[in-house]
Amino acid sequence: MMAKLCILIFLLFFPFLMAEDKRNSIISRSGFGKNIGVFVNGGTEEFEIDGYIDANMDFGLFADIWFSQVDFDQNSDIELNTSLGYLLEITKNFSAGIGYSKFSYLGDDQSFKNDEGEFFFGAVIGPATGLIFLDYEFYKFDYMCKIDLNHGPLKKIPIDIFLQGYFEQENFDINISFIKRIKDHFTLGYILSREKYDDIQTRSFVKNGQNYTMDFINNEQGIFHKIYAGLVF
Repeated sequence: MMAKLCILIFLLFFPFLMAEDKRNSIISRSGFGKNIGVFVNGGTEEFEIDGYIDANMDFGLFADIWFSQVDFDQNSDIELNTSLGYLLEITKNFSAGIGYSKFSYLGDDQSFKNDEGEFFFGAVIGPATGLIFLDYEFYKFDYMCKIDLNHGPLKKIPIDIFLQGYFEQENFDINISFIKRIKDHFTLGYILSREKYDDIQTRSFVKNGQNYTMDFINNEQGIFHKIYAGLVF
């Protein structure tokens, strides 16, 4: 089965970054247009395929559809994330947005109307952006921030560098990504991340002559690597 992949500091997202995180392209200041991207990723967490289609209107309305299959296992479901929102450009270096996202799995027994959804609120201030996600069903907040590091002494280097953090109640993911565009449509990238995650272990024991198994959840932290390649149109 697919594992669910996931911010109020600052953000700046570009549509081609959808390979890093399903929420990366929720807010964009690219103006009118549409983008399509498909990526193949490999690293610590095995292989996966993901992609997106997004559209931005001059008057601020934006929408996107993101899909992912975590691995090439036939038993894995494809995850879909659909988003719709509005972004208001207040000044040249400051924008604010609001919207709604819904997460679905193709092939599961749950109908689309009952799938998990969340509201999000965000702001773009210069090279930094931030989002807050509200899960209205469980009344919990998640946060994501991202900073474009291609400024100052790094402004002219031929690689895009981003620092990103995603924080929820129990877990976090802090990563730095290096992205290289090759000609117009081909993209290569590397992501180094430190994550806190839940490690589920099954243990067996005997009680009153009967064998039992029980799942235990351990909070772990680790370093993860990911390399990806993609086409963007």
